[in-house]
Amino acid sequence: MKIIFSNKANNTLVDIFEYIATEYNMESAERIVNEIIDGTIILEQFPKIGRIFKGENIRFLMIGKYVAVYYIDIKNDHIIITEIYTAGQNWR
Repeated sequence: MKIIFSNKANNTLVDIFEYIATEYNMESAERIVNEIIDGTIILEQFPKIGRIFKGENIRFLMIGKYVAVYYIDIKNDHIIITEIYTAGQNWR
């Protein structure tokens, strides 16, 4: 399966990067965003590893201090990452 980040998820990654780069440093920003992206790779082999969200086709995967929300598009053989949240956000 191919992993696709929605525009919203990509924009969130940019926001995370910019915040960390501004508040801390560029190296930390790159490392954390790469950890989030790399953390989704497991979904290629194990798309159902994430927990189901309220019985819907929506799942979530914890990646460090972040949550990747996604769904499986079986017809097109894709995993769509719809959004990235910090674990402390009220994303449910």
